[in-house]
Amino acid sequence: MDDTDRQLLALLRDNARASVASLAKVLRVSRGTVQNRLQRLSADGTIVGYTVRLKPDAEPSHIRAWMGVLVEGNQTRAVTASLLGVNRFLTANGLNLGMLLVFAALMGFGGAFISLLISKPIAKWSTGARVIAQPANATERWLVDTVAAQAQRAGIGMPEVAVYEGAPNAFATGATKNSSLVAVSTGLLQSMTQEEVEAVLAHEVAHIANGDMVTLTLIQGVVNTFVVFFARVVGFFVDKVLFRK
Repeated sequence: MDDTDRQLLALLRDNARASVASLAKVLRVSRGTVQNRLQRLSADGTIVGYTVRLKPDAEPSHIRAWMGVLVEGNQTRAVTASLLGVNRFLTANGLNLGMLLVFAALMGFGGAFISLLISKPIAKWSTGARVIAQPANATERWLVDTVAAQAQRAGIGMPEVAVYEGAPNAFATGATKNSSLVAVSTGLLQSMTQEEVEAVLAHEVAHIANGDMVTLTLIQGVVNTFVVFFARVVGFFVDKVLFRK
């Protein structure tokens, strides 16, 4: 294959439907030369076919591809450790447990506090709770006034008050004492007296005043930390056992 052949192939890659005349003009050779070269390149298997290029939206479905990875020889352990997330904590003598613990704590407490920060919108979305911005009836007015009075006595900011459809239940959530949510179900309002509902609301407001959401977040952070830590340690030793086999 010479330079003219390579130039011819480059032109065909750009436009497989280019005419022999246009190819000959660009290459500055005769049309017979182009035809002979095309026949030779096809005969010796250099050219096995022609294709077309389409604009992105020309086909309704996209091209999908599957890729496999073959790990050979002594690279198995390194690749497995990388997939398990252990490699960054490996030293010449094994796991760096101190660094692994720091990483696990960052991941564990980070995830827990992110969950705390988005707890209100998630709670509203998951329960379909409707925040009472303007009370539509006497019951809603009483709910807002009761929560406001209890929040003032507890020394916290006014929580958002919400109602959602469901069985008798109530909950409180929020990242801080001054940015919280108290929600009650329609089932609770329908099945309890005002005095009973008031007691339930006081219980939920007490959760906010005592910082129970933050306490649970810290506990969740500790649990997450140990889960991440021991998962990496177990992954490391499983990898060692598999590698030895």
